[in-house]
Amino acid sequence: MMNVKLNAMHLHILELLKQLDIRCLIDDQYQDVRQDYMQLWLPQPLTETEFKLLEKFHKKHYAIWSNTEHPWGNVKRDLELEHMDAGSYSKTKATLVMIRMTERLEFEQAWQQRIGVVYNDSDLDFVASRCDQPAQIDPQSQAIANSFSDDWLKTVAALELFNTRYLVYNKVVRGGDMVLGDSSLLHLWLDPDGDNPKQTRKAIDHNTGNPGGIANYKRGARTIKQGKCLRKTELNGRDFAEVYQRRQRININGVMISMMNPEDFG
Repeated sequence: MMNVKLNAMHLHILELLKQLDIRCLIDDQYQDVRQDYMQLWLPQPLTETEFKLLEKFHKKHYAIWSNTEHPWGNVKRDLELEHMDAGSYSKTKATLVMIRMTERLEFEQAWQQRIGVVYNDSDLDFVASRCDQPAQIDPQSQAIANSFSDDWLKTVAALELFNTRYLVYNKVVRGGDMVLGDSSLLHLWLDPDGDNPKQTRKAIDHNTGNPGGIANYKRGARTIKQGKCLRKTELNGRDFAEVYQRRQRININGVMISMMNPEDFG
């Protein structure tokens, strides 16, 4: 169980940070802090890019930090925020965050070892050494993750870089039982809805330089085999959004991958 008591505003802030490619980690250990505060680690010193991204977040979204001249300082207070929600303007009173500026080396090590947790369909990254939430990964999925080739990991890293929605649905470890499917291929199920086809095409272009047309990423697309990867936008008539909610997040050499829950294999 997580110690932090997350609310909708916490998740909203995490999603905005993710959209801007701002890396942060959740610290789930509490001593002198109430558990309704979300504690986040950010690296220091900040790179020029990180500095600009945080400034953009501060100006474009919410001034969630009290000191506008140094907006990534510590916060320990309640704050009333105004935000757009489904087209309506509303105000939300929410307990927000405490920021811990963490030495760059310590942060990067923690990032490489982070634990991924899916909560209310949101991907959360926890500091592994300060998280009581065990990674809920079944042995078979872990074995498949352990068998990932460099090519597979490169493909998934590109998908993560462009914030795509996908599921790895390999049933056996690489080099395993061929009766259950071609274990030499990375099997990917892609979300065909919303902006995901566009983002996925960007990711494949980034990875291979040969993404093909946008139709290959939309609903009804044929199965595409490219290199050591097999891509589908439909899987046995299943609803992607429903299955995606039960995904597992597994850390492979610092890259988080979204893997289909074994219970969803038909």
